[in-house]
Amino acid sequence: MKLSNGYESIHKLPGKRRKPYRVRKTAGREQTADGKVIQKYEDIGCCKTKAEVLQALVEYNTNPHEINASKITFKEVYTYPQL
Repeated sequence: MKLSNGYESIHKLPGKRRKPYRVRKTAGREQTADGKVIQKYEDIGCCKTKAEVLQALVEYNTNPHEINASKITFKEVYTYPQL
């Protein structure tokens, strides 16, 4: 299934894992010295099934929140829904 533009991305991680599906968003782009552009990503979360990942993606797009762990407060850890 193809997601619409700007709707982040879903990846299946390799190996045997408890939560093999990952949701990540583009955090920006960076240009290297030789002129190539590299995309930078931030992980939103991991889930057990693809259905759970799609649900987490819908929840994130309806109410996007800051993912950077260095800026989050202790109170926000318990108020945001866990993936």
